[in-house]
Amino acid sequence: MMLDVKSFQLQSFLPLPYEEVLAPRLKRAHEKLQSGSGAGGEFTGWVHLPRDYDRMLRTIAEFEDQGMDHEQAEIEAFYANTRE
Repeated sequence: MMLDVKSFQLQSFLPLPYEEVLAPRLKRAHEKLQSGSGAGGEFTGWVHLPRDYDRMLRTIAEFEDQGMDHEQAEIEAFYANTRE
């Protein structure tokens, strides 16, 4: 899951010319947030947390299916997902 910025409801509180002027800046901000390339980018890992969390849970389940206990499966899943 990715953070998705929708601008279609801005008209209710921003005048249209302002929205048109602001749209390119919003797009750049969204791109920087997704890529972590803006100022403070090292603190934007939370943006991808839903996707990463689901992947981690799936990986833990896969290791448990291979016969590992839960604690060992968590450790192996951590290493498997940090190598990718």
